Order: sequence, then C-alpha cells, then structure tokens
Amino acid sequence: MKILLTGKPGCGKTSLLESFLALVPQKQGFVAREMRVDGTRTGFELISSEGNHAVLASVDIESLSRVSRYGVDVDALDAFLDQLPPLSEYTLVYLDEIGQMELYSERFTKLVRQYLDQADNYVGTITSSYHNDFTEEILGRSDIVLLKVRVDNREQLGDILACFAKNLSIVAKLNPDEQVRLTAMARQYARDESYVQLRKLLKNAVVYVAEKRVRRDGDEWKVRGNHREHIVVGASGSMSCDCDLYNGLNQFKGKAGECSHIQAVRLSMSK
Repeated sequence: MKILLTGKPGCGKTSLLESFLALVPQKQGFVAREMRVDGTRTGFELISSEGNHAVLASVDIESLSRVSRYGVDVDALDAFLDQLPPLSEYTLVYLDEIGQMELYSERFTKLVRQYLDQADNYVGTITSSYHNDFTEEILGRSDIVLLKVRVDNREQLGDILACFAKNLSIVAKLNPDEQVRLTAMARQYARDESYVQLRKLLKNAVVYVAEKRVRRDGDEWKVRGNHREHIVVGASGSMSCDCDLYNGLNQFKGKAGECSHIQAVRLSMSK
C-alpha cells in the first residue's frame, strides 16, 4: 500500500513520517530536515537511509532556482539521487518530500514515478502549498492513500501509521486482488476521515485475511477475531456484525461503525 502525508507547512508531517520510520527495520529512501542556526531556519538537508547527506536549499546558496528566501542546489540534489541504491525487494520505500524545491529536478520526478510504480509499500510526504502538473498526476493515482495532517489529528494518524508499520509483512501476504481492495477501502476511510475504521483495517482486518481466519458458512461469514468468532451477514454493500463496534456497545457506545470483521469479509470477497 502507498500512503502520502500532506498538510500545511509546520503541521508535523515530516516528524510523523520519521516516527513511523523508526518502527520499520527494512526501509530505503530519504528525508528532508531543517537546518537551523541559533533557532532560525537557514535551509534544508537531505539524509538517506544509507547515511548520505546533501544540502538541498539554503539562504546562503546563490541559485536561479529559488523558493522564498532559499536558493535550491539542483546539482547537489541530482548528485545525491545518483547515490541512492536500486530498490530492494520487500523493503518499505519512503520519500520526504514531493515539494517545490525537489521538483526543480527532473531526476527527482523520475525517481518518484519509479518508486511509486515499483514499491509494494511506500510512505512519503507531498506539499499542499504548491501544485503543478506533476503533483496533480501523483495525487490523481488510484493507488495512493492520502492522509491530511493537522494538529488535531496528528496523534490519530501516528497510531494508524504504527499499525501499518507493525503489519507491513502481513500486508505483503495479501494476494493482488486483496491488495487492490485494501487500498480502495483505505482511500475511502481517509477521504471520510474515518480514522477508527482505518486503524481497524490496518491493525486487525489485514491479519484476519492473511491468516485465513475468514470463512463462508452458508449465507453467513464467520471471522475469528482476537477474542472470539464473529458472524457477519448481508451482501457486500450492506453487512452487519454481532460485535460491539458495529452495534455501538460498551466502549463503542455512541461510536457505532464498520468493524474489522466486516472489513475482513470485504477484503476476502471476489468481485
């Protein structure tokens, strides 16, 4: 699955990405960190998973490629990109960020397409304050789950990303059709900001499916959850479950919604 974090400058999307990456042992990519002198931001530095560094932009760089008061060193960016190794199989790919500074480089746009086309699991950031044909192309991809980061939802999104990090290997076990359905469901939850459901999907539903804990029993589906077996009934467009979340009981009182058991059935169903 491919996730992009977006939001206003200073919303914390890079910090959120780095917290996620700390939970993932097998990863490949790079982040852009602020450079500061006496508390004042003076530029941005790129740091790769292999430990390579490059100054992307600085108030001290004289360049025709500029963003605000920062000169962008496109040659340094291209040289940095040339040092990145080929993508490794079963490795999470990350990139921070698809933004105006980086988009001065044609090599960068080529790399983004390559990463998104080849990587099974990808998490990165994309600007919300700059748009061109390339950013519209990326945001228009049907395989992208876009999470909009704000101060008031950052903790929830961090929890969702932690669930994804924990179950990366589980997600990889899903077959191609299940992968497509997973992305479609996650995209819808992200658009609706149904964060409880998105968390349930990435924490529990993918596990139930990957571990073959979903089975058809006549007109019902039986899903072996974390504590007991649950019964799901109905067609794909209208399902019900006997669990607390679906029925708004106990800890979910007043918060009824689609549960991980229904999600697991939807992931398992053929078209």
